[in-house]
Amino acid sequence: MIIGVDLDGVVFDSERLYQAFAEIEDTKRGGGGVINPHELRIAKRYAWTEEYLMQFKNDIAHMQDIAGLLPGAKEVMDEIVSMGHTFVSVTARGTITEKVIPITHRRIEEEKLPISKVVFKQTNKVEACKQENVDIMIDDHYDTVLKLCENGVKCLYFRDAIQKEIVHENVVQVYNWGEIYRYFKNMGK
Repeated sequence: MIIGVDLDGVVFDSERLYQAFAEIEDTKRGGGGVINPHELRIAKRYAWTEEYLMQFKNDIAHMQDIAGLLPGAKEVMDEIVSMGHTFVSVTARGTITEKVIPITHRRIEEEKLPISKVVFKQTNKVEACKQENVDIMIDDHYDTVLKLCENGVKCLYFRDAIQKEIVHENVVQVYNWGEIYRYFKNMGK
């Protein structure tokens, strides 16, 4: 089975890092705080000017370079690969700045993550998942999971507490890598 996996907020703990840095930045600038609490994307979460947003985006490469792994990600990925499955990353990384592409390759190598291929710059992941023959995609973004499942791609929705629930026959909600392990271990039972 080919498993698609998003990186930010699924493998790397970058989403929480972005949120923390955004709160710090918003406070330093005297911003108005969160205007859309159910939105992960910084551009939609805060009422920032385009200038503020661009300055924040300039720090994205640094944040992706220092983000740690989510608990259990490496261990569970290794277990799933030992079951005969393959991981392909389908990620939006690279759309804001291409500086993150070599950072991403280096981090995957340093962390010894069992990812056989990375498909960058995917803001609409449906076509990439179909081209890569992804059987199931693990993603944390509400809009992405909704679009994938509505287009016939099965998903594990790595749901952050601030995101809305998705009820769909092609979606299973998970909150951590232990639940992902249980899903694959119990598959076919």
